[in-house]
Amino acid sequence: TRQKKTTRTSRRADRRKSVGRIRVLKPTTTTCERARSTKQVSETMGCCMSRFVKATIAVVLLVMIFTSGAMAATSLDATRIQQLPLADGLLQGPESVAFDAQGHGPYSGVSDGRILRWDGDKIGWTTYAYGPGYDEDMCTASIFRSATSTESQCGRPLGLQFHHKSGDLYVADAYRGLMRVGPGGGEATVLVNAIDDKPLRFTNGVDIDQVTGQVYFTDSSMNYDRTHHELVTQDQGI
Repeated sequence: TRQKKTTRTSRRADRRKSVGRIRVLKPTTTTCERARSTKQVSETMGCCMSRFVKATIAVVLLVMIFTSGAMAATSLDATRIQQLPLADGLLQGPESVAFDAQGHGPYSGVSDGRILRWDGDKIGWTTYAYGPGYDEDMCTASIFRSATSTESQCGRPLGLQFHHKSGDLYVADAYRGLMRVGPGGGEATVLVNAIDDKPLRFTNGVDIDQVTGQVYFTDSSMNYDRTHHELVTQDQGI
């Protein structure tokens, strides 16, 4: 009987020990489950970071757009526009304007064949350059001599562009062709007045590649000059 009780007691003790072991040794999460959880957290953090970066970029782009829009609105403020009237009411112009490498100007061509420069409110417009053979008496328009007639004799500077490195001013003159004025102004030199033995009839625009120095210009017609253009536009009231 004692042996049976002892055996039963030892079995109960073993069961208790085994139950205790199970309770103590049973982990809440396995190593693999922990690894999976860590990976999910990393992925979640990465996703959140990705969304945060995207949101930040979007905000920056919006700020740049609104800022550029505000700057454009400021640059187009009509209250900051200054009108620069020509001294002689019979002069016509400008066709285009240009600024030199130092920011001086604007420079503009007018109907009597000259290129004028704005030297500030106190001085106003001054003569910077003119075409070959310019004569003030002959080229100045009057009530008896229209600006169109003087243009055909004295030239009509239209497109203007400075080459910043050399300081040369290139001029597209409607009647003279492509001209160049050296630094400091003065009489212009005709560079091109014909292409493939065909005269330029209506030299109009000019531009310069500031890196290579190459000059580009346009000729608006092979048949009609600016005089015809002016007569047509005047008849049609344009």
